[in-house]
Amino acid sequence: MIVFLIIFYIASIGASPPELSTQEHALILFQEIGREDEFPCAAYIFERESRWDSNAVGDNGASWGLGQRNTRVWGMPPLPWSIKDQVDWFTWYADNRYGGWCGAMENWERNREAYGGYRDWE
Repeated sequence: MIVFLIIFYIASIGASPPELSTQEHALILFQEIGREDEFPCAAYIFERESRWDSNAVGDNGASWGLGQRNTRVWGMPPLPWSIKDQVDWFTWYADNRYGGWCGAMENWERNREAYGGYRDWE
């Protein structure tokens, strides 16, 4: 029995941890930058803009990532575009344009028809 436990322990050391979902990864990043209180507002936008697909391409190829960066205005993101880089860039954008994530969410809500409304993703 002890031999089995030792073998099991040694085998488990090399086991890779389970993959994080995009949401879990983003939450950890928000916690690392001390802005976890804004995560629900960012999550609201990411769900509606990309359905949490960090590789989402919209607007006929003109918008990319979790928050759909407009490439006509901001240029192409560096590819591959990591979740960390996306959280950093979209946080910078939310801060500079709306004063933070919750301001961005409020604006999204007010202007959702201008943004195509909430899409009931299938």
